[in-house]
Amino acid sequence: MPTGRELYQEWERLYSQQALQHSIWREIGDFIVPSRSDIGITRSPGSRRTDKLYDSSAPHALTLLSASMQGALTSDAIQWFSFGIRGQEFQRDKTARLWLEQASALGYRETTQSNFGGVVNEVYKDLGAFGTGAMFAEVNEAVSSGLFPGFRFQAMQVGSYCIDENKFGRVDKVFRKYRMSARAAQQKFRTLPDPLAKAAERTPEQPFEFIHAVYPRSYRASRSPATRKSMPFASCHIDVETKTLLDEGGYRLFPFFVPRWDKSSGDIYGTGPGHLAMPDIRTLNKAVELKLKGLSLIIQPPLKVRDQGVIGAVRLTPGGLIHVRDMEAVQKMDMDTRLDIADMEEEKLRGSIRRIFYSDQLQLQEGPQMTAYEVQVRYELMQRILGPTLGRFRDEFLNPLIEFIFFSMLEAGALGEPPDTIVALGEMPDVEYLGPLARAQKLADSMALDRFFALALPIFQAKPETLDTVDLDAALRIRQEATGAPERLMVDPDKVKAIRAARAQASEQQAQLEQATQIATAAAPAAKAFQALSGGQQQ
Repeated sequence: MPTGRELYQEWERLYSQQALQHSIWREIGDFIVPSRSDIGITRSPGSRRTDKLYDSSAPHALTLLSASMQGALTSDAIQWFSFGIRGQEFQRDKTARLWLEQASALGYRETTQSNFGGVVNEVYKDLGAFGTGAMFAEVNEAVSSGLFPGFRFQAMQVGSYCIDENKFGRVDKVFRKYRMSARAAQQKFRTLPDPLAKAAERTPEQPFEFIHAVYPRSYRASRSPATRKSMPFASCHIDVETKTLLDEGGYRLFPFFVPRWDKSSGDIYGTGPGHLAMPDIRTLNKAVELKLKGLSLIIQPPLKVRDQGVIGAVRLTPGGLIHVRDMEAVQKMDMDTRLDIADMEEEKLRGSIRRIFYSDQLQLQEGPQMTAYEVQVRYELMQRILGPTLGRFRDEFLNPLIEFIFFSMLEAGALGEPPDTIVALGEMPDVEYLGPLARAQKLADSMALDRFFALALPIFQAKPETLDTVDLDAALRIRQEATGAPERLMVDPDKVKAIRAARAQASEQQAQLEQATQIATAAAPAAKAFQALSGGQQQ
């Protein structure tokens, strides 16, 4: 087990590698995300952070990008993920499918009831501006037995944490620095070093810096009995001032989720639209600054004053009197300022910034003029534009996040006892995304189904037996999956077979009864004739 000083040295190593990014991140923060511009520096509370910002096009474009991604991927309005199992044998297990549907609903409910909605928007903003975002997740402390305590999420500011990758290129090590008062540290940790303990008694509100280190333990340790000090991922807290290890724990699953917008081979931190848009953003802000200076010259132009033509000082206040020796001693200077040219250049730069942040492509025009087909086309356009980014985002953020939610609730017993099929699976069920973007992709299959039946309908009408070549049950299943209808709406396939067998048997019995009735009806005249003939012979 590393000591507190060794872990602090690891923090310094990771931080020195990251420090090369700080100047770029600070510039991006100054012009795009002023609230997160104190990277590598300490600002006094309440200080102004928009002194360099003359135009708000870039912050607004980033806000639209983050809102569009959140609405398309992790909307609070609809359930955006579910669990499923591949394989034909699992699809026939109605009990397993219903359990997974219930687990999905419970996981989504706990997510929406937490602070996830607000925190994930910060991650989207960091991802678009800095190219790297990070979220920390943990289960709340239980307040009553039998109830799941819920989740708590935290978005970490760029520059306050350092990351490292494993051999597969996945982030599996995070060191983050945070501040906490001495009183809060006394509540959180069992033992404190002397400076921290004295501060907790004398100045309890004095802030101190700490480092939270989460990294994978060795293979042998991860296979030992499940205790806080033997879980697959170590969790250590270090006091920065004394380099003392304050607490050692662990996690079964990695609790940090670090998506990168785009990443070059060999790099650890990502790049995003903010990096690409910075030349235009700098130029636009400088152009607006110069235009404002030119506008001030038009509103309050400089004066031409004849030498010794003014008695006293020139007064520019409203109603001020200027005493001159002749009436032409003071004149204004005509400035040939072309603000129209500046406006055209600014619009070009604003359009370029909007395109870089995909504002024109991703912004849905709300209103009656937008049909369902047009909305689907917009989402398909989003998929084409952000395809590589969305793939990386699912792999580095959504998939591990949903896995953390599933296993945390399963371990706490909040999902109930899983069926034998799920237990035999021995791994995480498949994640299916149900957000607006995923629904638009699934609706493409449904629309293809509509086109197929529209083209095949004349053939079915001319030759009804050709309908036997189409699996209508599969077509209905495609529609159910595309629309996101609940699984409990569908009847189990075995039960469907039993219903159809009973219907076929009842139909066969009905046919036999009708046939017997027809035979009896046809035989009635012959029976009467035979009876009449027999009576005549007896006489």
